[in-house]
Amino acid sequence: MRSFLAVSIVLYAISLNTSMAAMEIFGWLVFLVSLFFARSPQPWEKGLLTGLTLLLIWVPLSLLMTPLEKPFWTQFGFMRWIFLLVGMRWALQEVWQATFEEWLTKLVGVVLIIVSAYAVIQSLTGWDFVRPGRNLVNLQSGGIYKAVGFFSMSLTFAYTFGIVFFAFSRPLWRFNKFWSRILLIFGPLALVASMSRGAWVAAAIGVMFFLWRVHPRRFLPAVLAGVCAIAGLIYFYEILAQKILGLVTLKLDHSSAVRLDLWRAYWQMFTDNPIWGVGLFEGDRLLPQYYQSLGITQPFVSHAHNNLLQWLGGAGFLGLCLYICISGLFLTWSWRLTKVSPWGWSLFLAQLFWHLGGLTEANFFDGEVNHCIVFVWSMVWVLYGQSMKLAASHPQPI
Repeated sequence: MRSFLAVSIVLYAISLNTSMAAMEIFGWLVFLVSLFFARSPQPWEKGLLTGLTLLLIWVPLSLLMTPLEKPFWTQFGFMRWIFLLVGMRWALQEVWQATFEEWLTKLVGVVLIIVSAYAVIQSLTGWDFVRPGRNLVNLQSGGIYKAVGFFSMSLTFAYTFGIVFFAFSRPLWRFNKFWSRILLIFGPLALVASMSRGAWVAAAIGVMFFLWRVHPRRFLPAVLAGVCAIAGLIYFYEILAQKILGLVTLKLDHSSAVRLDLWRAYWQMFTDNPIWGVGLFEGDRLLPQYYQSLGITQPFVSHAHNNLLQWLGGAGFLGLCLYICISGLFLTWSWRLTKVSPWGWSLFLAQLFWHLGGLTEANFFDGEVNHCIVFVWSMVWVLYGQSMKLAASHPQPI
């Protein structure tokens, strides 16, 4: 049973960058098997379980207190990520040992190399081997394409790849330095190929923060190398020049202007419904009337393009507070792991990348990205638990 569980987890991890259908199949297969290994919670994890339980209660309650046009079960169904998280934690706790860790890291590393190389090729050629003929890989000015990887959306690709890249690239160095070097070449190029400025900024801040904390002598050389790389991209690629210069000069293009309109409207939804919100996924339905009341001429309707505003407008102030407490706890645990585990920095940077990107994209509510976060959180949960056991068995002298 444990061998089957280990294989299922590895296949789930591989699917995080390749197939949403496989994520669902292997994710819930792992959940079902994990029920055989369920354990009583330890004192240190009861705070997290309390927060998850309260959020699982609050979201349906907020939906019931709000007039809905979208089906209740469709919106509440999103909260199944909590069950998957707990099940993945039980499963990883049961199989995590040196051999599993090595095989998981190596196989995910190989997949990341393949996905990143495919994205780079895609950006140069426009090829789409997964969904050919559907015009999902769009030509940009300057003759390059916006890469979508194995998914149909460039933003989905940017954040699923970025999260898994940060989570596994440093551990991969321990097991295979040659593959790690290849990934460190193609990985950043794949993020550039996604044409997501939010992902660029999030990745750059994460790398700079890591170097500043861990390798301070490399910080300034890295900044200079980054400036040179940016200058080269600006010189050779027109579309990249436009996007990078827009970031540097804080110039609002159409995409940024649309986001500002969305943020104003979702903030107004919250101020009108501060307790219950308007419904977790009801915001796009209400946008036209909020645009009108705010004097905004904008035909585009969607989610909030911001994780915090999506929670705030959709589930009210308490919903946002519970989400912040849960995600903050995982950040805290991974930060503590940086001092005792080689996984600590990787898992911390994966979350930092996602949180920063979530300021301009509601990536937590993107199904593929949500799966990636669930897997990262489950690893943090298990590894932090192991560090607690180790600390308890080796108390420090007073």
